[in-house]
Amino acid sequence: GMALVYVVSGLIARDRPHALAFPLDAGRFVVAQGGGIGILNHHSGHRAQRHAVDITALGASGFRASGLLPHDPARYAIFGKPVISPCDGTVAAAVDGLPDLSPPQADRNNPAGNHVVLACGGLLVELAHLRKGSVVVAVGKPVRIGDPIGEVGNSGNSTEPHLHIHAVDAVSGNGIQMSFDGVVPVRNSVWQR
Repeated sequence: GMALVYVVSGLIARDRPHALAFPLDAGRFVVAQGGGIGILNHHSGHRAQRHAVDITALGASGFRASGLLPHDPARYAIFGKPVISPCDGTVAAAVDGLPDLSPPQADRNNPAGNHVVLACGGLLVELAHLRKGSVVVAVGKPVRIGDPIGEVGNSGNSTEPHLHIHAVDAVSGNGIQMSFDGVVPVRNSVWQR
């Protein structure tokens, strides 16, 4: 009974979630990591990333990749998918040029890999593990919801292609819970675009 209470506590909104637009376009997407507890989200113990979400895609056959744990990032359904701005704001940081790695290789020296940070009101929203050469925004430029940011890749500390997104309070640096389309993303949530 206590285990069930623990899992359910990770599925509910703990704080008042901050509404963002879904950051991907065109596809069927599933949350691989998300929720308020460690069993649902390996980010939950990190102060800034405690509400972070890792998103993958499902291909036409319903699998994340073509083949069993392929080493070619392009064989993953999410690789190259368009990443769009989840909020109106300004580009606070943009990094591009790091290589897309062959899974399960990871670059622990550059955890976010190619990434963009958006200043949206009092939040900093990070979109990470972008594809090399795909970032189309520059520091200081404004963005609107739905504007192109880049493409999903496999750069940085990533074991397979996915989009990592998290939001922090710009003053405290504490992670902020997000919602997409009014729904708090937790592990195995599905979005169709």
